[in-house]
Amino acid sequence: MSQDNFPAPQAGFVITHFLVVSDQDRSREFYRAVFGATVVAERDPVILGPGARSVLDGGQQYWLRVWAARALLYAWDEMARVAVLDALADEAWRVREMAAKVVARRLLGEALAAVAELRQDPVSRVRLAAERATAILTAAGA
Repeated sequence: MSQDNFPAPQAGFVITHFLVVSDQDRSREFYRAVFGATVVAERDPVILGPGARSVLDGGQQYWLRVWAARALLYAWDEMARVAVLDALADEAWRVREMAAKVVARRLLGEALAAVAELRQDPVSRVRLAAERATAILTAAGA
């Protein structure tokens, strides 16, 4: 692939997300179907283009918050603490779920009351993440 056909904007920046998957075809088709991604390379590696444009242009902007929170599972900075606590009350359930997972991983004890409350969330995945976070924080004495 040359730089000429790489799907980068003329100005601004490119957001990349690197995935290791067991089924490239299935993953490629998921991103094509759900996000409207443009396929630049079919396999080894699969490279998808500006399909995330729908996210950036207002389609499903909550995904940016989900991905940002997910990154905090692997790379942490104390400056993110307040944002994670705020994310527990996000309108998007996927953001609340991921924030609860970060709370558990990073042992954010000050979030105990908020994650305990999320055990009553209307979305089961949020309830499960909150239950796990509550149990981990309690066991850790956080």
